[in-house]
Amino acid sequence: MLTPFPIIDLASATVGGELLPQLANGGDYTPLDKFVELVRALPENRKLVHHLAINGNVIADPMECYLSHPYVSSSQLKAALSSPRHFKKSREPKEDKRARHFELGTFTHEAILEPERFDKVVVEPKAGRNTIEGLTELVNFYARLTGKDIAIVGAKMTMLRETLDSLIAEAKQQGYEVVSAADMEVIQAIKDSLAEYGGGIIPRIMHHAQTETSMYYNDREHGLGVRIRPDGILLEENLGANIIISVKTTSAQSVNLFMRDCIKHRYALAEGMYIDVATKATGRKFTGTLMIMAQTVEPYNVAAIYWSLDDLDAGLADYYRAIPIAKSVLETNEAPGFEILAEDGNLGIIESFITD
Repeated sequence: MLTPFPIIDLASATVGGELLPQLANGGDYTPLDKFVELVRALPENRKLVHHLAINGNVIADPMECYLSHPYVSSSQLKAALSSPRHFKKSREPKEDKRARHFELGTFTHEAILEPERFDKVVVEPKAGRNTIEGLTELVNFYARLTGKDIAIVGAKMTMLRETLDSLIAEAKQQGYEVVSAADMEVIQAIKDSLAEYGGGIIPRIMHHAQTETSMYYNDREHGLGVRIRPDGILLEENLGANIIISVKTTSAQSVNLFMRDCIKHRYALAEGMYIDVATKATGRKFTGTLMIMAQTVEPYNVAAIYWSLDDLDAGLADYYRAIPIAKSVLETNEAPGFEILAEDGNLGIIESFITD
């Protein structure tokens, strides 16, 4: 009997090797079981890789330089998915609102990336600054802290205050941060959680991570200059795969609630963008994302969360969906608001779309 297509006899066929799971951008994905296997085999010492740029600029620049760069960031693309006007507003210069006083979430985030910061927090003695005795106690405290040899016998109030101010400035220069006794207890609890979680796997992973690495890439395919600054990157020279590390602090009481926050804050878009831009800027395949979550509320738990292929692909889809919105605003300077959700000809009036 004639058939419209050839019939292939599969009687002698054999099962071939398993295909590698693929990200939506065509890159390979490292599954969780493979990632765990690689982490188990981490070497004692890490190898620093200084030259990563292939198609873009990869540099350990100051955060101020990164924030002022004109290329588009993940936070701006998240805004674009709300409306073009949100994107345009996100591009306006803003006051640096990073904490000028101690802020637990900021400290925890930074200390996970730089664990030595946990050992640089101190509680100042309860001593008055309006007496010779109190000032002397504080001067002695900061002198010991900074390793300064200060002679204060017979010093008067004015000199003691000037010496104290100088020592406090020196302590800040050396990276010390003064916290309350209550904050110190919380910091110790978070430090203990990090040390104990998974038998100490988080500090071990972070020991091999490179941090403070900005990546700038002119994406000619999409016609947009983009920038990323992952909290950390694990490189194949140490791990055997190139993996993004993201650190998030949260007040969520459970991992389930934190995952809901991931949806609310569009974390997936940022993670998908990190994978895509890092791969293109370095010429390496970045194949997964590890997110470290730290609670800033009792009981100050931490968690290591490995992002699934489906979640990263959803993030990549959002990233690609946001790009033309951002590009249009930059090219035309037109930035409509929520009226873009209305059907053409409906004068911006949106039909409700509440679902069960």
